[in-house]
Amino acid sequence: MPLEALYAYPEQAKLGRILPKNKLYEQIKPNQALKNLFITQIEQIQWQYVLASRTINLIHSSPVPEIQVFTLTLKGQQLDLTTLKAIDQVIKFPTLFEVVKGDQAQLIAAYKRPNEVDNNKWVISDYFLSPWLSITSARQALPVAVTLAHLYQQIIHSLLPYVAKPTEQLEDTIERISQINSKTKQLSQAENRLLKEKQFNKKLLINSKIKQLQQEIAGLIG
Repeated sequence: MPLEALYAYPEQAKLGRILPKNKLYEQIKPNQALKNLFITQIEQIQWQYVLASRTINLIHSSPVPEIQVFTLTLKGQQLDLTTLKAIDQVIKFPTLFEVVKGDQAQLIAAYKRPNEVDNNKWVISDYFLSPWLSITSARQALPVAVTLAHLYQQIIHSLLPYVAKPTEQLEDTIERISQINSKTKQLSQAENRLLKEKQFNKKLLINSKIKQLQQEIAGLIG
């Protein structure tokens, strides 16, 4: 089920610190193209909350010692997700982004987990986005959890476009969604080729591929 309201974070977890872009650049070391995205698309970055055992009284663990919540205020209508990935790569904790555009906000997050080979690095999934939600409407309580890891997993689940299958682990669900997205892209490309193709025999081959992809996508979704 899509997220219907933004989350209410505990007041004791509030940090409310503006994060200067120049300080961020020192860590990210962006090329000019990435720097231009930060300049043209993002008005302000705030480090809003730190969800940790000391602030919300949940048990921490090595995969999820803390959860950082950032607010990004946009200058215009668009945000290139490359900017979020650049921030995620230098923040050594799971991260949630509230992206604000006018009187609406969108919760965006990738699933982050420690790299099994190098614990100083993180594996970052694709990004998952909530609908645009009113920032003036009442916020909903955080999911009930006893550990930060469980809280983080539930928040990520609330952003996923498809529900988990029974007994499916979060990592498996995310991998399945990645496959759905990849095959959906292939399907779109095949449909475009079919529209342009003139030869009947080639049309048959493309049509067969389209049906195969449709079946594979349906199986992954189901």
